[in-house]
Amino acid sequence: MDILQLEYFCSAAELENFTLAAKRHFIPQSAMSITIKRLEKELGTQLFDRVGNRIQLNETGKRFYVHAKSCLTEFRNAKVSVLETDEPCGEIRLLVLEERRIMAELLGQFHSKYPQIRFSVCHNLSGHPSFSYDVRISSAPLEDEKFICVPILTEKLVLAVSKSHKFAHRQRVHMSELADEEFIMLPPEYSIHRLTLESCQKNGFIPKIGISCDDPFCIRKYIVADMGISLVPPASWEGLIDENIVLIPIDGGNLLRKTVLECSKESLTSNSVKLFFDYCITAAHELEKHRKEI
Repeated sequence: MDILQLEYFCSAAELENFTLAAKRHFIPQSAMSITIKRLEKELGTQLFDRVGNRIQLNETGKRFYVHAKSCLTEFRNAKVSVLETDEPCGEIRLLVLEERRIMAELLGQFHSKYPQIRFSVCHNLSGHPSFSYDVRISSAPLEDEKFICVPILTEKLVLAVSKSHKFAHRQRVHMSELADEEFIMLPPEYSIHRLTLESCQKNGFIPKIGISCDDPFCIRKYIVADMGISLVPPASWEGLIDENIVLIPIDGGNLLRKTVLECSKESLTSNSVKLFFDYCITAAHELEKHRKEI
């Protein structure tokens, strides 16, 4: 039994699919299957139940997984402790589902202090289903006791319209007034899409989606072109608003977006991950304090 076998086994256990597990490690699916079969032969027992194209840990596999994961964590910590000299090092894997701009700025600041720490960043799991992360930034907290969850930012969405739009000179707008407007929206997997849809439905209408786009930069361009309206996060867009875009407070909807920082307790055993996690929490609290003072 070796570390590679344990890594392959844990990936297969977490993803419940040999093909996805193989993609995580950039190996053929056959190699993953052969490795797991050899591990089971060495242990003298099956670890998975095979159901069609899916696999699931059986009771023996579940017990083995706990110890295998612990071994991998200790191995990772041992490797980092050997590599670390006077400066923290290693790799941190981030899943940034919200607040991309703010997180990019934090990464830059953190990197200037700890240049030996590397990052792998993913913004959308739909294209990378096998991405395994240490830290997750999201507006949909994981209800899992294995994770530490810390709120880092709460902001209320506002209405964004072009300077030539009929609402551009309004002080406030009620959600019910948007029933006949064309919306420019992020895809369904984004929290802003969900909040927009829920607020529209609460006011008795389904939004007319004129444009669905996963790029905030392009959304801002479409708003400037007066191709529709959008509900946007003012804090995240701070400093990025075109002079031809007007932001207007909205009434009549539950438009609070709460962003959280999450990390598994297991990942926090890594010095570099804990350092970054604590850094983000401190920076986020300072940012919130600054906004309240303005």
